[in-house]
Amino acid sequence: MKNYSTRNQRAFTIIEFVGVLSIVVILAAVVAPSLLQSVVRKQRISEATHLANIKDAFIAASVRSHAIPDDVEWSSFVADEMSVSPGQVLQNVVGNTRVFIADPTLVIDPIADDSGLPFSQSPPGATEPQNLRFIILSSVGKALPSLSGVSFDQLWEKPESGLPAQWPADWGGNPLDIKMVRIELGSLFHRIILNNLSLSSSAEWNLGGAAQTQSLPASTQVEFWIMDQSELSFYELDGINSELSFIELISEDASFVFDDGEWKRFLDSQLDGSCEDIFADLVNEFLTASTPPGSAEANAQAVVDALFEFSRGFDLLSREGGFADNPYWNGPKEKLAQTRIELLNALTRMK
Repeated sequence: MKNYSTRNQRAFTIIEFVGVLSIVVILAAVVAPSLLQSVVRKQRISEATHLANIKDAFIAASVRSHAIPDDVEWSSFVADEMSVSPGQVLQNVVGNTRVFIADPTLVIDPIADDSGLPFSQSPPGATEPQNLRFIILSSVGKALPSLSGVSFDQLWEKPESGLPAQWPADWGGNPLDIKMVRIELGSLFHRIILNNLSLSSSAEWNLGGAAQTQSLPASTQVEFWIMDQSELSFYELDGINSELSFIELISEDASFVFDDGEWKRFLDSQLDGSCEDIFADLVNEFLTASTPPGSAEANAQAVVDALFEFSRGFDLLSREGGFADNPYWNGPKEKLAQTRIELLNALTRMK
C-alpha cells in the first residue's frame, strides 16, 4: 500500500506541473503581445523626446557658435552642446542610425568665404539665406531605407502616421516607428543695413570681434545678414583715428547710419514712429503701383533712390547754413533733424 500510494502521488505531481506549465504558456501567449506593444510605445515616446532635445541643442549650438554643420559634422556639433558622445547622438535607443538631411535648395552664401555647408559666420556677414530647413529622421523599428528617391518636401510634410508617396515600397516597417524633427533656421538670421552718409570719410565697423575691422567707403551702403546674438562693433572718428564707440548685440533686423564722424542706430531715435510708418507705407504703395504709360526710362525704385539722395543733400545743406537767409526754411533745427531721421530711416528700410 505504501508503494502504491507513493506512485499515485508522484503521478499526480507531474500532471499538476504540466497543467500549471500549460496555464503559464497560455497566459504568456496572451500577455506577451501587450507587453511588447507597451515596450514599443515607450521606445517611440523616448525617441521623440530624444529628437526634441537634439533639435533644441542643434539650434542652441548654432546660435552660440554662429555656425551650421553639414551631414558629416552634425552629430559632433550637437554632442558638444549636449556634453555626450557623438555616438549617442548618431544612434537611437534601439541602435539604429539617425539620419540628418538638409534641404537641397538651401542657400547660405558667406560674402567672404565659400558658400554652402558647413557654414561659419565671418565678416562681412552673408547674403540673404534661403530655405534653411533640416530634418532628423529615426526609426525605433526596422532600420531606415535609402531615402535618395524621396524628395525633401515630401519628407518635410510627412504625416505622423504615414509615409511619403516616394518611400521605398519594400521597406516593410511600421510608419509609427519613424520619428522626426523639423528644424528651420531662417529666423536666426537678421538683416543689417549700414549707411555711410559722409561725403569724405570711411566708416569702420566689425563683426564678432574679428581681428581686422571692416571699412565702409564714403557715400555707400551695404546690406548683409548675420546670426542671432552676433556682436556688431562700431567705431567713431577721433581726428584721423578710429576708436570703439559701442557694441550692439543683434536680436532683430537693424539699420545703422554713420554721420558726423559717428555711428547711430535709426531705431534709437526716441520717436513714436507714427510719421515714419506712414511715410514707409506711402513708399511701399508707390513701389508696388503700376508704371504709368510712357515711363519706359523711369521706375519706382529709381525715384525712391533719387529721393533718398535728395534727403541727404538737403540735410547736408541745412547743417552748413545754406538755409540761414531763407525765411521759408528757418524752422527749428530739432524739427529738421526729426524729419531727416524719419525720412532716411523709412527710405533705408524700403531700399
